[in-house]
Amino acid sequence: MKKEQIKLTDRGGFAAVEYVVPEVAGRNVDQFNLNLYGARQGVWIDVHVSKTGFTETDRPTLEMLAAGAKFDPPNKGK
Repeated sequence: MKKEQIKLTDRGGFAAVEYVVPEVAGRNVDQFNLNLYGARQGVWIDVHVSKTGFTETDRPTLEMLAAGAKFDPPNKGK
């Protein structure tokens, strides 16, 4: 798959990759993808959010989902 508009960033301690897949098998899909990668204390996390038919009006919702990814300290005493 061809990937366009590739951006590498850091988001709240996670490495982030975002890109757009314009088409699949000759069909226009305009699929936005956001991957978050992180590791802490032997725990690895990979979050992938995608949206076909993406327009910039979809960005706030996807950004909100990405902002919710975090490593919380373990609950002590539970």
